[in-house]
Amino acid sequence: MESGLIRSVADAASVSGASKGDPKASDGEARLRAVGERFEAAFLAEMLRHSGFGEMRGGPNGGAGEAAVAPFMLEAVATEIARSKSLGIAEMVFARLTSAGEQK
Repeated sequence: MESGLIRSVADAASVSGASKGDPKASDGEARLRAVGERFEAAFLAEMLRHSGFGEMRGGPNGGAGEAAVAPFMLEAVATEIARSKSLGIAEMVFARLTSAGEQK
């Protein structure tokens, strides 16, 4: 079953029917790739959060300051992992969104 989110993102990017030389096609592809990368970063952030990454472990450091910045560190690490393209999730999302736009 087609996801409404995937279809709406593909519609918003307007990639269907565009030729390869068309600047709108490359803009649409860039937007879809950015969506894939944001999805991968959000997915990784959740996985890291559930694994306990960034939780206070006690010791001499930490406290309220560490607890305040831990979520930002977690998001930054997840974003850098997504940018490295080592897992390929963003590319899979891009491919799916592109095919959803072509099926219209």
